[in-house]
Amino acid sequence: MKKEAKEPKEAQEFRKLLAINIRRFREQAGLSQLDLSSDLNMSTAFLSDIELGKKWPHPGTLARIAKGLNIEIYQLFLPEQPSIEPEKSAEILKYLDSIDNALVKHIANSLKSDFIQTATRATTKMRKHYEKAER
Repeated sequence: MKKEAKEPKEAQEFRKLLAINIRRFREQAGLSQLDLSSDLNMSTAFLSDIELGKKWPHPGTLARIAKGLNIEIYQLFLPEQPSIEPEKSAEILKYLDSIDNALVKHIANSLKSDFIQTATRATTKMRKHYEKAER
């Protein structure tokens, strides 16, 4: 009897990331496993196994899942980026502006600058993504 080779740790982590992302995007879209699997003409058990990291989907299946979730396929393989709601952003900026201590103020200004740059890059990236999707 031939013994199956153990999957490398990197592959296990990659599979786990894929599973987490499919579930995250499905939930963000407000879809149940039944909804998505029905839309994709796939069994709910198979989708569940993918989301649990038990199955590796075929590249064509990944493309169908991405299309069903209205995302680009590469997004299934990216770590989740923390997001900050606009109300929270304003609160953070207000707090950083309120700091009095000179050293702390300098650090806060640096953080504020980095925060604004990061938010601007994220907004630009999202805008480009949506413009591309509209074409």
